[in-house]
Amino acid sequence: IDADDIEDIYNRNKKVKEHIQSEIGIGTGIKIHQRKANEKPKFLMIGSNGSDSGKTFILTGLAGALRKRGYKVALLKVGPDVRDIIPGLYLTKDYMNDFSSIKIGHLGWSDIESTVAKLNSSDYDIVLIEGVMSVFTGLLNEKVPFSAAEIAMSSNIPMLLISGVNKGGIESAAVDLVAHANMLSKFNVDVKGILLNKVYNESIFENVVPYIKNNSNVDEVLSVGKLKLETRGFTPEIEIRYDLFTKAALDLVEESLDIDKIAKMAQEVKFNRIIPFEEIKNKVI
Repeated sequence: IDADDIEDIYNRNKKVKEHIQSEIGIGTGIKIHQRKANEKPKFLMIGSNGSDSGKTFILTGLAGALRKRGYKVALLKVGPDVRDIIPGLYLTKDYMNDFSSIKIGHLGWSDIESTVAKLNSSDYDIVLIEGVMSVFTGLLNEKVPFSAAEIAMSSNIPMLLISGVNKGGIESAAVDLVAHANMLSKFNVDVKGILLNKVYNESIFENVVPYIKNNSNVDEVLSVGKLKLETRGFTPEIEIRYDLFTKAALDLVEESLDIDKIAKMAQEVKFNRIIPFEEIKNKVI
């Protein structure tokens, strides 16, 4: 192989890479629009009131929808369970980075201060952060930070707060989300929107919207319907088929949500401080 062969191989590999990066996922035919990059990335946390709320599904759909619109999207997970962001990475074709797992306590890879610093000097447009369990799980652990809420507090990261309605119903989810949003407000976390996931009755949802708006500081109340597909491969923790899961997430999120509105919820951030345990305890009590 001489120099001309090496250059030819390089150029052909470059074309293959450009083709791969021109679509969402693999073999979907969904093209990515080109857009001007932001000067600094904007951050948005996907938090919830507990496990099984659909954070991974919503994050995956948003990641694909934003990438489709030309945004370069970084995906992060609070804590060590980075498998939750793999479906989103499948759509965005991004790497698992050393900052992909935000450290809480002794769990995870990269502390929030260095993570924000690295991302603020990167070429990403939007950073989506998936929370862990409830945003308050671990809040009263003396080792700080130990919860998704504390990560949001540390850098003034805005939040989209979600709940699945499949266990307690739409009404219970609304009450729980209001309580979560109001407690987050006490810690100066900006909840940009509340999202009820797996909504099975749009009429009941419309009836709880005024309650949420009247009893919290949140103006945007959104819903995503219940996934109608019933097949294996849709549970990230047990068995997942990335082709099916990611397509379903992308389709349902695009069908249900105004993606441009979600993008505007994200904001530029900078690390401020880790809130001391005593300060947290005093605000909770």
